[in-house]
Amino acid sequence: MAILVGSVLGNFRGRLGSICARINAGRTIFAALPSSFNDAKTQEQQDNRSKLGTSAKFCSGINNSLTLRKLWKLHTPSLLSPFNYMVKENAKKVGLTVPTEYCLTSPPQGFAFTASDINLTETAVTASVPALNSFISLPPEASAVKFAGIVCYSDPVNEGTELFVVTPLEKSVASYNFTALYSLSIPLSAVQINLASQYQRKTVFIGVIVTDVSELDTLAHSHSVSAVL
Repeated sequence: MAILVGSVLGNFRGRLGSICARINAGRTIFAALPSSFNDAKTQEQQDNRSKLGTSAKFCSGINNSLTLRKLWKLHTPSLLSPFNYMVKENAKKVGLTVPTEYCLTSPPQGFAFTASDINLTETAVTASVPALNSFISLPPEASAVKFAGIVCYSDPVNEGTELFVVTPLEKSVASYNFTALYSLSIPLSAVQINLASQYQRKTVFIGVIVTDVSELDTLAHSHSVSAVL
């Protein structure tokens, strides 16, 4: 593989013979295609393809949250796109056809975090969040918090319905008290309220993002926690 940064040749996309090119972060990346390909179609390979497809669909739902999309972008390794990184991490954790509660909605580099009494009522997601300073030493500029996550609806009531649907959750809290217990409540959208009657299994994923007073600079983020309801 070859990488060009600021090449006088310009940027290339596409395929020429056995060479393909793509653009990532302003860099042109060339890769040689294999001269031959033998698809063994083993059960393991088929399972891996199924998991990759399930992960991609799950991550598309995460990607619909601008806050989570920006967070993954901040922590994506070089040579990977944020979406590909997200899919790669979750492909290890999904089932063959639906996500599991072990999936990630926040990048894995976050601090350890727990929340208790996670619940999904008819109109909101609620949880009790311990004092955040019990999980991490926060910089003096820490001021606000964003709670970002998803509700994943699965196990449909009726045949022919999508196997699962992923919907975003988000709430911003300015002037957050990092030393106290916080009672979290995030209202559900009309779409989420409607989906609740169509699916028997609901998995809630929640993560914390700590920002400065402007809520623009991310100072820290947590692992995502989940609950099957």
